Amino acid sequence: MQVRMPDKVERGTPEGAVEFRLSGSFDPGNGNVKVWLDQYSGKVVGKLDPRVNSGLMYQTWHLPLHTGSFGGLFTKILYAIGGLTPSILMFTGVYMWWYKKKNKNKRKQKIDSRAVA
Repeated sequence: MQVRMPDKVERGTPEGAVEFRLSGSFDPGNGNVKVWLDQYSGKVVGKLDPRVNSGLMYQTWHLPLHTGSFGGLFTKILYAIGGLTPSILMFTGVYMWWYKKKNKNKRKQKIDSRAVA
């Protein structure tokens, strides 16, 4: 649980509300159930709950899924392997093409040397 107090009030602007962030079992760790209370009366000013709004659930998980920060070291290793896979496929593909081309040239030379003899 986190409690965030309003920023320093500037002259001529309304004062902020106190924000409470709660973490649920679906939460990647940022405290995404949010409740805002008026700092003077204690009345609820606003609420956000990802279980109620599916669009908010998407926003809750977007950054952790994109960066791999939700599962610890194991997830980061999987993301690194997944990120290196296209490069590995490219290099192995070029190697296979080069090897095949080299063998094709050797066979062609053998055929040419037999034809000359």
